[in-house]
Amino acid sequence: MKLVNKMYYLVLALAVVFTLNNCSQEEITSQDVELNKTTNDVLAKKKVSSVSGQGGLIFELGEGNFNGYGSFSFHAIKDVNGNVSGSWQSNYVDDFDEIFDLNAHGTIECVIFTDDNTAIMYGTLTKLNAGAIWTDFLGIEVGDASGFKVMDNGEGNKSDPDLFSDIYLDVPEEFICLDVPVPLYEISNGNIQVKP
Repeated sequence: MKLVNKMYYLVLALAVVFTLNNCSQEEITSQDVELNKTTNDVLAKKKVSSVSGQGGLIFELGEGNFNGYGSFSFHAIKDVNGNVSGSWQSNYVDDFDEIFDLNAHGTIECVIFTDDNTAIMYGTLTKLNAGAIWTDFLGIEVGDASGFKVMDNGEGNKSDPDLFSDIYLDVPEEFICLDVPVPLYEISNGNIQVKP
């Protein structure tokens, strides 16, 4: 009988330990799940910033200057950790002299939002098919730094036209990822969207 009682108490003790152990494990698992959910909720609420657009510019600068039509497109994303990825494309066809013609492509590696509707982007020129003014006279080549600035003035007919600086090629290293003042031009068509 004493042996049966000892066995009974041993089994009961093991059952209690097992139950307490399971409760603790369930509580820990529940807390881990809740912590992961909270972390994911916080990350989901952090906005991913973006800037994108496409459009055209008309140049009528007179003899010996640009006189033609340029088109551009770009997109860039800045994630919650500040990492930037994106690319741009720029084309220009001159009405009078093909030495000004340009077809260029590049990456975007840096985005600066100066306010809720203005962004500055910098990257690297990756492809170039251009007239002699760009390659021979200015010495532009693949691998050069590039940059441009945009302003989103809203949507619809009642909004002012969006603005674009055109692409700057061979940007000096000391200006990369800085808010450098540059002229902005009204785009003749298209749309720019800045979402900081």
